[in-house]
Amino acid sequence: MPKLSQEPSENQKEYLSTERELSSIPRVASNNKEPDVWEYPSPQQFYNALERKGMGVEEEDVEIMVQIHNFLNEGAWEEVLKWEKLQAHKCDMIKLTRLQGRPNDLSPKARILGWFK
Repeated sequence: MPKLSQEPSENQKEYLSTERELSSIPRVASNNKEPDVWEYPSPQQFYNALERKGMGVEEEDVEIMVQIHNFLNEGAWEEVLKWEKLQAHKCDMIKLTRLQGRPNDLSPKARILGWFK
């Protein structure tokens, strides 16, 4: 995972926290220094990523966006575990090896619903 900057953006007007939360999602650590679970981005890192992608956002909205992001990821992991229980006889412990965001790729359902707007 790339090291995300904790430095304020040059366009930024307000201070954003640099505190990161640990998730409950186990990960395959590449070295002994990394935690055994994924770390969520800090509000500052989240803001910087949105700025880098050209998605303008107000600083005061970032804290709640990070909370929603983390909540949804935890819920999605719980759903993965439910599905993986069906395969419990094949493996002992499930760990997430990578995360990949695809914000510009619409699912078939989203594409169809978009036609009706």
